[in-house]
Amino acid sequence: MQTKLEEFENALKNQELVSDSHLPYMIWWVKHYLDLNHPDEASYSDALSKEGKHDWQIRQALDAVKLYWQFSTDEEKKVVESDQVDPLVTMIRKLRVRHYARSTVKSNSSWCRKYIVFCSSRNMKPQHDSSFPGKSMETPTISLRSKQVTTQVN
Repeated sequence: MQTKLEEFENALKNQELVSDSHLPYMIWWVKHYLDLNHPDEASYSDALSKEGKHDWQIRQALDAVKLYWQFSTDEEKKVVESDQVDPLVTMIRKLRVRHYARSTVKSNSSWCRKYIVFCSSRNMKPQHDSSFPGKSMETPTISLRSKQVTTQVN
């Protein structure tokens, strides 16, 4: 673990991503995160809150962890991603980390559930624009002179 932290520290220094005065704190946050066995963002934020950390410290810690994962290897990412939970649960956790109101989290999750049920009841499959060759699509175009929205066929 120490060599990974040293590599991370060197990368931060070489690319000048963090000021020299903040560097020890960034390393400390990542070390703290690793000591907690790689919790997800919401769990780590909750753990920091329970430790009595201020909001700015929690943001700094989450930024440090995000930077760490940008410099980590693909193998390390796969180990953590294999523990991923339901995307809806992930969305709810991320909204809570960002301190959204409970009513907002509840309504967003409710709409997502309804949309999932809607899509699954119609056996809908993910579609991409390239899956509709030959069909013209109407795209809105805004005319600044007339202040009107018109449609233009591509």
